[in-house]
Amino acid sequence: MKKNIKFSNYLRYYSSLFLIIAAFLIGFRSTIGVSNFDNNIIYRLMSGFAWLLIYLSLFLNTYEKKDLLVCIMLISLPIIVFLHSKVSTPFLNTIVIIAAYKKKLRDVLKANFWGILIASVITITAYSLKIIPDTISRDGSKSFGFFNPNAFPIRFSTMVFLACIIWHRKIKISHLIFINVLSIYIYKVTGSRAGLIIILGFTIIVGLAKLSKIVRVLVKKFAIIGAIIIAAFSVFGVFFYAVIPFLKQIDEILSGRLSQPLYYFALYLPQPFGNYIREFQIVGARPKHFTIDNGYIRILIEWGYLYLIFYLFGYWMTIKRLIKQNEYVIMITILSVLLYMLSESVFCSLNANWIIILCSQSYFNKRLDINNEIALE
Repeated sequence: MKKNIKFSNYLRYYSSLFLIIAAFLIGFRSTIGVSNFDNNIIYRLMSGFAWLLIYLSLFLNTYEKKDLLVCIMLISLPIIVFLHSKVSTPFLNTIVIIAAYKKKLRDVLKANFWGILIASVITITAYSLKIIPDTISRDGSKSFGFFNPNAFPIRFSTMVFLACIIWHRKIKISHLIFINVLSIYIYKVTGSRAGLIIILGFTIIVGLAKLSKIVRVLVKKFAIIGAIIIAAFSVFGVFFYAVIPFLKQIDEILSGRLSQPLYYFALYLPQPFGNYIREFQIVGARPKHFTIDNGYIRILIEWGYLYLIFYLFGYWMTIKRLIKQNEYVIMITILSVLLYMLSESVFCSLNANWIIILCSQSYFNKRLDINNEIALE
């Protein structure tokens, strides 16, 4: 019996270690990959090695018998989506969610944070030393050495969200002010409004929640409703923006995030398992002025409405668990990620959003142990 216990612990140790290393590598790769460094074979090898580690982590994990059925149910939907729409992101998201089962999620998120941070520092340093070129848009906005002015603000926002989850009990008002100083500077250089607005709103609510019990109560009371409203607005706002003046103004602020998806709705009806969209699979096939930056619409059209329900269910159940545990900072962080998805579909994938692994315990109906898995001791 003792040998079996030791062997089980041995497997769990390496299962956790492999996922932590993979989280770092994908954070680093996804950040350096959108810089103006040459995209060479090293990047592809890094991605391949990271996913090899994730699959090893998945198979070395120890599962209870009842949870094996959950694993089969979780992976079945994204496999069907892949076969139907030829998109792999839902499958990869789900593999990581399953691999995160019984892991110390704080350690995984921390590794992803450092991967993004180190790659960002390397890129900005190389840009400052003129080792790599900058990308300058028509309005004069710069990119800090990334391929477009929105790339670094997205990574910066991701780092802020990760930091507030990892060190949420040590976050002070002074830290929130410093974050906004950096955010304003990034906005002045890149002109990226979405990141500025999201970070400002996020830090204000977190700051008020830390100072006021009333705000904390309100956050707990309206967190689930807020998540549902964000998703509903993201989807139905696309159809009503043309007849509601207020939504037209929102669409202008969001640079067409509500109006542009109508081009694809005219070509593809929402299906349970998504649509194969040629423009997303073949480089250069996408029309110049039409895209889907709205993450909810991207999932609805390309991945299918069944996966959209599955995706949002994980977040909603996680928020519900956090409400019971009074973890208001993490609740606000998840809501901010869901809000950012309205303007950046990259938050649907692991390239910008490893926070999705918090949903792992919800899908497996396990308690999300904040003290041991996310917060510092």
